[in-house]
Amino acid sequence: MSERINKINAEWQKLLAEILAEMTPKDFPLVSVTYVDAAKDLRNATVGLSFLEKENEEAHLKYFMNQANKIRKELGSRSVAKYTPQLRFKLDSTMDFVEKIEEVFDKLKDKEEDG
Repeated sequence: MSERINKINAEWQKLLAEILAEMTPKDFPLVSVTYVDAAKDLRNATVGLSFLEKENEEAHLKYFMNQANKIRKELGSRSVAKYTPQLRFKLDSTMDFVEKIEEVFDKLKDKEEDG
C-alpha cells in the first residue's frame, strides 16, 4: 500500500473514531475503530469496528451501517482528502482471535507446570 493511502487511512481512522464517539447512543458499549482500509481511488473504504461488550455486537454494527451516509457526510466535512469514501463497516474479530491464542498458550503453560 502506498504511503499516501496509509496516511489517509490513519487520518480517517482518527476522524471516524471521533465521529462515532459523538454519534454513539448512550446505551451502546464503547466502540473502537480498529482500522480503515481505503481503496486506491479513495472512493470506498472498509472500516473495522470492535465493541467492548460482545453482546449484541451485530445489532450495534447494523446501527452504524444504517448511519453510514450521515457518518460519511460528517467525515467529508472534517477531512482534507479530495474524496469522501462510501463506508462499509465490518466487525473486527482480531481481539477474539488474540483471546483464543492466549487461551491456548495458557493451557500449554498449565500442562508444562503440571507435567
